[in-house]
Amino acid sequence: AIGLVLVVWQGSKMVIADEITLGTLSAAILYILRLQFPLVGLGWVASMIQRANVSIDRLFALKNSFILPFDEALRLNQGEEDSDLRINIFEPAKLSVKNLAFIYSAPSKGDKGFALQDISLEIPAGTSLGIVGPTGAGKTSLMQVLCGVYPPESGELFLNGKSREEISDRNWIRHFTYAPQDGFLFSTSIRENILMGQGRRGSHSIEEAAGWSALSRDLGQFPQGYDSMLGEKGINLSGGQRQRVGLARALMSDAPFIALDDTLSALDTETETVVLEQLRTRFKERTLMIISHRYSAIMHCDQIVFLQDGKIIERGSHAELLQLGGAYASVWEKQRLSSALEKD
Repeated sequence: AIGLVLVVWQGSKMVIADEITLGTLSAAILYILRLQFPLVGLGWVASMIQRANVSIDRLFALKNSFILPFDEALRLNQGEEDSDLRINIFEPAKLSVKNLAFIYSAPSKGDKGFALQDISLEIPAGTSLGIVGPTGAGKTSLMQVLCGVYPPESGELFLNGKSREEISDRNWIRHFTYAPQDGFLFSTSIRENILMGQGRRGSHSIEEAAGWSALSRDLGQFPQGYDSMLGEKGINLSGGQRQRVGLARALMSDAPFIALDDTLSALDTETETVVLEQLRTRFKERTLMIISHRYSAIMHCDQIVFLQDGKIIERGSHAELLQLGGAYASVWEKQRLSSALEKD
């Protein structure tokens, strides 16, 4: 634009001085106008190149310094598919953990130390495990290592008495259905989001899964029911509805382990109670693992572990931990008083 102003200014003086014709000035102005879009495009390309350089730097940083290099991370453990470990909800699996340790290794953050240390657990088939602790204690890390998302740094994992090394990655992962706190929703229908990863023919119907997750209670808000379209990342849903769609997706699976990573955090107390009651009554054969910051969600679990700084500092049932009078009991009392004050 500045160049156009200069051409008009200088060209006008030259036309007045009879040094050039008006046609020459008009041609120069047209040439300047035709150059504008290519120059804008050149600036846009330069910007895209810079963004691409940043992206490729991040990609190679991951390749060189992540937990596993790309070629190793993508190479699954191709162990034999043991017939006695195939998924069967009528024969729940037992999970054992001995001296497990895990560490994140991120190039941008450096070595932060162990996220988990000296974790030992016995999770009998058909029982429930509650995992609690302060923010950053390692709750999600523990859940993801158990589900096979990350390999442990050291220690042993056993499924039905068989070591993790004896079981293929594919077979191990099939035994777990994992619902994170912020499950990703796609720009498609509610039906397609629930069926994601399940195929068209699952063991359960969408209506059953929606009922178990209490999503069916809000179905009247959607004009086309399960065929209602969602925006990017489910933007037209509330936080609780997004979590329930993700929970319904997880409950479509027949996996013997159900892992819920603070999946009920955005639900109100009444809806949370309904969902937990459904899980306790409908999935007695399954092993349930729950992470929650609200202790009311895990108080009925058969076993509760309190994590702090990546270590288990307390374990037992709800009643046993209250009697112990430690960190769990302290947080429970604070939440109980807070809930009582809100009701008043």
